Amino acid sequence: MQFLGSVRLDGSKRITLIKEVAEILELGPQDHVMFYIDNGEVILRRVLPESEKNGIRYNNDSFWEWARKRQIEIDMMPPEQAEVAQADLDERKDSVRDLEEEMRKLGSNGGSS
Repeated sequence: MQFLGSVRLDGSKRITLIKEVAEILELGPQDHVMFYIDNGEVILRRVLPESEKNGIRYNNDSFWEWARKRQIEIDMMPPEQAEVAQADLDERKDSVRDLEEEMRKLGSNGGSS
């Protein structure tokens, strides 16, 4: 684990993110951060932009890595919003599975029809 710095809570129990963390997470103005707790440790992650902007790849992540992160976000949403987002994610997963299957078939045929 690498130490990056420390900050002090203000009167409203808020913190200012240190520059190094913002750079590592590639955060900019108006970006959102998610907080998780795992075995007593707090984890910060940048919230992904809406999926319409992502396509199959996002910041060098594979689609499946993006889908894993998107599922974490969906699990934290209010039920009504989560239902719509889950349906969208499931549809995207099915589309990518279909595409991957077609690519496997093309590869096993040596590209011939």
